[in-house]
Amino acid sequence: MRELIIVAKDQVGLLARVSKILGDRDINIDSVSVETEGKEAMIRLVASREKEAMKLLEDAGFKVSASDVIVLKIDDQPGELAKVALTLAESGINIRSVLFMRKEDNKGLFAVKVTKPEKAVEILKDYL
Repeated sequence: MRELIIVAKDQVGLLARVSKILGDRDINIDSVSVETEGKEAMIRLVASREKEAMKLLEDAGFKVSASDVIVLKIDDQPGELAKVALTLAESGINIRSVLFMRKEDNKGLFAVKVTKPEKAVEILKDYL
């Protein structure tokens, strides 16, 4: 799965504009995170049709990049995220970002970006 990252000038209505562009084409936003720093905003999202979403946003003038993420299904229990993070740390894998997507069947779905994705998939196969 790929995460889209939009960097834009922070302004009123930015998220409304991005989500309307996608919604008008029936592209669902599975998860979203918005942060601002100074005059810049960063929107990170996972969309139902990533390639089409990226093209639509670029055509609308947004600077968009994409990066691979691993979707993990983690039990909705205290300490479970810590187990995953410790497993990665003990294997020398750095977590670049974590984005909570939703709950599904008593599990949390997380989009995780790491430094060594192939190795992470191998050691976290029980969470895929």
